[in-house]
Amino acid sequence: MASFSENLNEDFGKTKTPARHDSNAGVWMFDSAIYTKNQTGVWVPVSSANPMPTKAVGSKVIATGTKTIGISQVALFAGAASLANRKLIRIKCEGNDAIFIGPAGVTKDTGYPLIPGQEISMELDPITNVEIYAIALTNQNARIWEEA
Repeated sequence: MASFSENLNEDFGKTKTPARHDSNAGVWMFDSAIYTKNQTGVWVPVSSANPMPTKAVGSKVIATGTKTIGISQVALFAGAASLANRKLIRIKCEGNDAIFIGPAGVTKDTGYPLIPGQEISMELDPITNVEIYAIALTNQNARIWEEA
């Protein structure tokens, strides 16, 4: 029976590669099977009866761009407006100081900070148009990626 490390090779709680720690050798040993949670929530080896979870990959609309963020809040989107039915937004701070992201009315005190080089991805409800805003202490650039 394989033992699992909760943080080792886990894919968003849907699949795991079982591993055990060999304390004599000081290394992790990986089993060759991949495990997935079945319908009752039990970890089982992937098989035809318990297939690997899949995600439909239909056509996507992707937009990328750069947004200048200053002392007044700005809505974050890649083009002229937010993509209709956007499902994902990625924001990367590319300036030399932090930006702060959040809902309308965001401030440096209420926003989530992104430091230079840091990025964040957020899955969004495509039915509800959720706007994400940012503000900074001085003009900063952010790279934006949207998917719909």
